[in-house]
Amino acid sequence: MASPTIRYSDALLAVTREQGNSEAVDADLGILRLLFRARSAGDVGAGDEAQELRLFLENPRVPREKKVEAIRSMLSVGGRSPEDTTMRFLTLILSKGRQGYLPAMVEDFHKKALADRGEAEGRLTTALELDETELSSLQTALSKELGKKVILEVDVDSDLIGGFRALIGDSLFDASLKGQIDQLGRRLKGVPLGKGSGD
Repeated sequence: MASPTIRYSDALLAVTREQGNSEAVDADLGILRLLFRARSAGDVGAGDEAQELRLFLENPRVPREKKVEAIRSMLSVGGRSPEDTTMRFLTLILSKGRQGYLPAMVEDFHKKALADRGEAEGRLTTALELDETELSSLQTALSKELGKKVILEVDVDSDLIGGFRALIGDSLFDASLKGQIDQLGRRLKGVPLGKGSGD
């Protein structure tokens, strides 16, 4: 039998497919996802806020209606309101007492919604900061290579010396000088050391 995480995320995906609002619901849940990720990553400040949210949601003394309204307020950012589908889903999770699974549910739904839209997220590490044109060109090239739209989060790491490294799902694209040097080193380790003809 599938876990609650899979059952609920699959059910939500089916509903959003039917209603055509997968991307909007994913954006709503993305706010919660970022909070929960901050907690797991141990980010200072954000981790405390995420811990408070989880304790609040799991507190049996807080009425469900108060929890729902608190989440609605949290998701109402930038002049937008959360989708009705999002709020019905979260209300259901709370009514079933499944809030402990919520961090895993929003992550699982996000992965499935991305795949459903033919998109993939990845992390790009570059030796130097890229401008918008360079980043767009690189995303376009990687999208063509993978056959899906690639959305990249960017980090700068001077240790790469030059080039870039992109991790997208299970695929690693390493066009950095450090990566090439490391690869050459691994190849050289496998070369038998014989006597040179001129020795």
